Amino acid sequence: MTAIKPRRATLADVASRAGVSAVTVSRVLRRPGLVSDALRLRVESAVGELAYIPNQMASALASAQTDTIGVVVPSLTNGVFGDYLRGIHDVLTPRGFQVLVLNARYSPIEEEKAIATLLGRHPEAMIVAGITFISLQPLLRHAHVTQAYNTTLMALRNYRSQAITQRRRYKVQFTAPGLITVWYLGVAVPVNPAPVVVQTLTLPPDVQFAVQAGMPNTAATVPDGFGIGGTAIDFDQGVGLGSQDYVMFMPDGSSQDTVGNLNSGVVYLGMLGDISSMRAVSVFGSTGRMRGWRLDQLPAGGSQWSQQ
Repeated sequence: MTAIKPRRATLADVASRAGVSAVTVSRVLRRPGLVSDALRLRVESAVGELAYIPNQMASALASAQTDTIGVVVPSLTNGVFGDYLRGIHDVLTPRGFQVLVLNARYSPIEEEKAIATLLGRHPEAMIVAGITFISLQPLLRHAHVTQAYNTTLMALRNYRSQAITQRRRYKVQFTAPGLITVWYLGVAVPVNPAPVVVQTLTLPPDVQFAVQAGMPNTAATVPDGFGIGGTAIDFDQGVGLGSQDYVMFMPDGSSQDTVGNLNSGVVYLGMLGDISSMRAVSVFGSTGRMRGWRLDQLPAGGSQWSQQ
């Protein structure tokens, strides 16, 4: 007989048990100081009764914060590092941070892998004991590009998904050098209610929406054939001159512009002066499908885009 796995409690379950909205539960869990004691205790009681565990990945995506500090140490058995970690926990834990510790085992290779793993989790900061700075500088520098690329791609994916599940329209707008603004637009014509900003995201300061000399610049060599690689934010391909700075996801999952045209295009980002850092995200208007790209340097010279 196959055992039935118990269903994990959701935010909606907690809201129902406490007799409040899901938004209120989220506010209590994230900023308890902004609500009354009575409301906080009611929600906390429901959380305890249901053994609810918040989805940290969803929270991090919504807030663009992980509240995580990554720590890499050469050893977990050396008493020196035990005291070192205890001090880090004593300082950071009361301030609301989670400390994630990885052991490099005195190996430069393991150390590099540990750093790459932590960077993939987008920590607020990272503490490394025994780091070999020279060999890891390119990795640390390009980690900002990876963070910016993930922020861009996940914003598009998240709001396309929300457009479908909520039967709403979400407009994701890109502004150089590094701002992403998300708007909710009502479905009535004219737009009702008026467009409302629901989230803003910023790229790391050393990464920009930009193009660079030396990038492929023909329709046959750019991501999905959108444009010719000369405009950093290049949507509304096939409609006029393109160069539109936004996509708008519809309840059917497609991407359109505000006058109803299917809206395909691409956005480029990277570190100025470092062509090897370039990334791109393309969007297909008819389906809203997205693809990520990185610019590879060819041994014989030149560069080409490959899917990431």
